[in-house]
Amino acid sequence: MPRRILICLCIAILSACGDSPGSPPVDPPCSTPLSLRRGEVRLLSGESVLSCVILGSSAEASEHLFVSANAATTADDVQAYRVNAFLGTGTLGSTAAKLPAGFASNASMQTGGDDAQNDRPNQFQSAFEHRLRQQERAQLEPYSLAALATAAEARRAFERRTRSALSAVPRVSDTLSFRVGNAASSNMCTNYRQVRGVVKAVGTRALIVLDTEAPNGGFSASDFQEIATEFDDVVYPVDAQWFGTPTDINGDGKITILFTAAINRLTPPGSLGFAGGFFYSGDLLPRSIPSQGYNCESSNEQEIIYLLAPDPNGQINGNRFSLTTARESSRGTTAHELQHLINQGVRQSVSRSATLEVTWLNEGLSHFAEEAVGRAVRRYSDFRRLRYADVLVDLDDYDSYFRQNLLRFRLWMERPDLASPISALAGSQLAPRGAAWALVRYAIDQYAGVDARAFTRALVAGPQVDVANLEARARVALDQILPGFLVANFADTSATSLEARYRYSSWAMRDAMTSLNGGVFPLRVTTLPADATMSSRSGSGNYFLFARGAAAGPATLRMSPTSGGASAFANARLYVVRVK
Repeated sequence: MPRRILICLCIAILSACGDSPGSPPVDPPCSTPLSLRRGEVRLLSGESVLSCVILGSSAEASEHLFVSANAATTADDVQAYRVNAFLGTGTLGSTAAKLPAGFASNASMQTGGDDAQNDRPNQFQSAFEHRLRQQERAQLEPYSLAALATAAEARRAFERRTRSALSAVPRVSDTLSFRVGNAASSNMCTNYRQVRGVVKAVGTRALIVLDTEAPNGGFSASDFQEIATEFDDVVYPVDAQWFGTPTDINGDGKITILFTAAINRLTPPGSLGFAGGFFYSGDLLPRSIPSQGYNCESSNEQEIIYLLAPDPNGQINGNRFSLTTARESSRGTTAHELQHLINQGVRQSVSRSATLEVTWLNEGLSHFAEEAVGRAVRRYSDFRRLRYADVLVDLDDYDSYFRQNLLRFRLWMERPDLASPISALAGSQLAPRGAAWALVRYAIDQYAGVDARAFTRALVAGPQVDVANLEARARVALDQILPGFLVANFADTSATSLEARYRYSSWAMRDAMTSLNGGVFPLRVTTLPADATMSSRSGSGNYFLFARGAAAGPATLRMSPTSGGASAFANARLYVVRVK
């Protein structure tokens, strides 16, 4: 057998052995040109394969999507590489890269205050929440979360045995005292404000309280009752079903929702965006656990969510927040922060995890909580395939539960090379958060089986964290999740005969993102032929489209290092889809 044929045969065998069961076939490099049917997908990897991929001649017009991806599981592994695609099969071609197709946006940044209508997500909320989560990690990292919870539970059990009865549940008009940590400080445990609050509504699961220092012109008695009812009937049961039963640290059976001026003070005058509220991890632990050397004086030792109070006259920092703005903000924020509260509570008290979930997955779940509650409010099923018109039908519900997720995801689509769903930057940047929401949603669609809610409850419980948690629940490696996710973000409704794994079952994503973006699909796609230097962050990639007319000859694509060496990078992947 000739030496060249033997080498190619060995490469083909090795490539096939590297495939996981059920994966599409991997073609040997340049020896057998790719010939794909409409909707067919090939997953390519390995130095010899990626160095030379040939599309065979075609008798009819066709379009092929190429996604160059970084399948590393380590967060924020950034790899640069060269993508060169040209007509023919000769030596390395060179064609100037064209501008990305569909890369257009007429968006403006969101401004904080009085019902501003725009199409940018709230950056300020994410930035301040990132600082808060950093504080929590610094506070808790020296300890085992499970050990703290165990010591706290032992103390509470002793206290229950030594007192005659639990404190009575507060009633409407009662005045209560709280400690609200200053989220703008460097240590919320020691920097806090004493706040007095008046109980405005008592529900089955909700205790609604208003800070006595809240601005004038706020919610009415009926507004507060409506907030309590929606929490009891929708927010609490939906989050509990999807993520787990909240803890009940103080034994009152309720979640306290405190509308407080302390949140309003977090937004400086004239800021872009605003702080809508937060949950603080210290509240689920005692102020002091001597056996563990733990102290956090700001703890309220109960389940509590802090929310922005209406300020229609701009009494605090000159920032006007109408009743509508404060109410819409409170709805999504409550769903979001309740997931964080449940996540920590389940980990410390049920799964006995030593640590909190990492930011990207915790935030991805909380952003999904917004969608899940929004679906329940609209009475949409868990897997109804939502189009943009479905979520836009009621503007209050759209602004409360759906709009922010879509806007954040658009930011990722505009530059998928710069952001990733598994990035640690999800704490402070919006694009990774949008991608994290989409990845969680895609994983539910594809890997939850018959019980989607059991899947997300298992994600919350862990005890693994990060990518390992997602892989354990999905029962497949990220390397198998990633191609379906990345291809689905482009090909949904644009390619016929695609396998189900390359689509969202819960969203008509192309319709939603195109309509959100004024009729232009926002995903950054580079038109081939081209010769371009790109980079990909682990968990993400770049998109390329190669269109050829009828009776077209072969075409070649090479994915190579930017300088020297033989391999683009160890975890380089190329997903090829014939979309037309």
